[in-house]
Amino acid sequence: MEFNEILKKFVDTSLGLASVMGEKMGEFAEQMSKKGEEFKVGKKEEIENFFNGIKGKFEEMGTNFTNFSKNFQDRDEKITVLQKEVETLKKEVAELKKNK
Repeated sequence: MEFNEILKKFVDTSLGLASVMGEKMGEFAEQMSKKGEEFKVGKKEEIENFFNGIKGKFEEMGTNFTNFSKNFQDRDEKITVLQKEVETLKKEVAELKKNK
């Protein structure tokens, strides 16, 4: 057998395998598409509940973050007020010491 004949048979075999593989991939894609559609239709309510649950969790997280942020802001405001009161009291103590 010559090299050219061997090469031709190799190429023919490769093309045949590629053709069969392409057909099988097409069949597989069709089957998976059908199964996906069946799953989507059959599990639609479960899927919607799952995504609604996730949406609710994110909304809850947003509310918790807002509350958390508000608590920090309130705490910072209280600290500022207390610092001002301490400064005022220090001034009053200093005045009382001068007047003694």
